[in-house]
Amino acid sequence: MHTYIIIKEDFFTGIRGKRKKTICKNQTLKVGVLYMHLGNGLKGCWRVLEEKNEPQGGNP
Repeated sequence: MHTYIIIKEDFFTGIRGKRKKTICKNQTLKVGVLYMHLGNGLKGCWRVLEEKNEPQGGNP
């Protein structure tokens, strides 16, 4: 499972929205790439800003 920080972006002007969202996806996305329709409730163009790698359970 991959966790990403994304932001909405206008396709024609490149203007970005004000609020970032965090999503979890099974598929691998590339940081910096503009994606269309990332899933339910995420219509439009979304730019991947960052990938967060969090430890997957277990004891240290």
